Amino acid sequence: MNSATARQVFEGLMLGDGTIVPNGASPYFALSLSGEKHMSYLTLIHDTLELLGMDVVQPTARLSISKGKPYMHCRLRTLTSPALLLERERWYPNGSRWKVVPGDIHLQPATVAHWFMGDGYSSYRLSGSVYARLCTEAFSAHGVNLLRGELAALGIGTTAYEIKVAHGDGFIINIKESSMTNFMRMVAPYIVEPFMYKVKYKQSLR
Repeated sequence: MNSATARQVFEGLMLGDGTIVPNGASPYFALSLSGEKHMSYLTLIHDTLELLGMDVVQPTARLSISKGKPYMHCRLRTLTSPALLLERERWYPNGSRWKVVPGDIHLQPATVAHWFMGDGYSSYRLSGSVYARLCTEAFSAHGVNLLRGELAALGIGTTAYEIKVAHGDGFIINIKESSMTNFMRMVAPYIVEPFMYKVKYKQSLR
């Protein structure tokens, strides 16, 4: 992986579960996932962020409890860095509490793949066809439209449907069935374990 691809991966992480934590003049990047199986992915991200010149702490896993059930809380973070101030402002402009889609976002296949691994899902319908969605309900309608336009530029048709969320209305991006095969073929080269199960193609049912 080169630094250009690493940059694309970082954008995908930020569209998903990645966050830049404010810390005065030296924010830091953090990514948390549930399940020890994700440690190999966090190790990949550790190496990716280092290509971008970030000082990254080795990922850690600790036992936590959620709703009375134990699980492994896996976490990756960088050291604090003034260099992340610009990224913090891109994704959280004017000190916003909520992450926004930057106006200069430019999706590439690697970006979409890591976004899909972190904040997307897929499933089979009874007919054998596949549906896939990207969880964008935390973004504004404007941000979702920006992302849909970028996906369209990659040849991926989408729709968006509205759901109720804590801070009002949100929109989830749905990949059109006519674009599903192209979408899966586009992201598949970048999908790694333990997310390979998300790559699905239409089944022929007898």
